[in-house]
Amino acid sequence: MTIPHTSHLSPHWREAQDVAHLEDPHAVRHQGGYTRALLGLVALAPGAMALAAFAIGDQPISYMLGFIALVWALMLLFGFVARVFRNPRLDSVGRWMWVGFFFVAAPLALPAYWARHVFGAPNDAIQHE
Repeated sequence: MTIPHTSHLSPHWREAQDVAHLEDPHAVRHQGGYTRALLGLVALAPGAMALAAFAIGDQPISYMLGFIALVWALMLLFGFVARVFRNPRLDSVGRWMWVGFFFVAAPLALPAYWARHVFGAPNDAIQHE
């Protein structure tokens, strides 16, 4: 594959561009530790908000907090389901088990998937020879 107008660039850069066209730029291996940690905090938020809403009791703010937690969990659900189907380390049964777990218990499943498959994922570096 030839990239137009790159003849003045080093061969190493052109090889990296070719690899970038073939790979998913949002794959876990291209994310740093801070990005993975931030995603974990975002995944923990719906459960924490739901617990806070339950602890507040029968107040208008608790209903609003519960609604925000529900909407946040639904948005995360779509993102994490996409991650599940792009995860090469899971087989078909594993993928559908995670999706089912997401829909049944999202506040528990999202941080569990993050801990197992995002934060604890192998950080394979691209090897250039």
